[in-house]
Amino acid sequence: MSIDQGVPSAPSSTPTWAVDLKGRSESANWDQEGKLRGQEEKNQLLWLKGYGWVVMSFLLVFTLLYMGALVSWALHYLLNDSLHWLTPEQLSKIQSILFSGSVGGVVSLVLQKQLKK
Repeated sequence: MSIDQGVPSAPSSTPTWAVDLKGRSESANWDQEGKLRGQEEKNQLLWLKGYGWVVMSFLLVFTLLYMGALVSWALHYLLNDSLHWLTPEQLSKIQSILFSGSVGGVVSLVLQKQLKK
């Protein structure tokens, strides 16, 4: 049994992470910790802004749908009999959506989560 395996070769001059763009950027800014920390904060801020836009558009769509259903339901009952355009089945569906509280509960839940942050 031979233990003579020879001298290991010298490592290559270029580390494996040097070909990665993020690795090169981190290596270039290694001594500037504030710059790296600032980038992380910028990334978090961009994500939060995007998330805020998605949540607000979601709430806007649900609010518009809810208000449209409420207005059409109310106008159906408030206008004279010749202008009734909804069938009893449609009225029943609209009433169950409006007064079940599910849509309001979803909007309220999302708003409460946003106001806590």
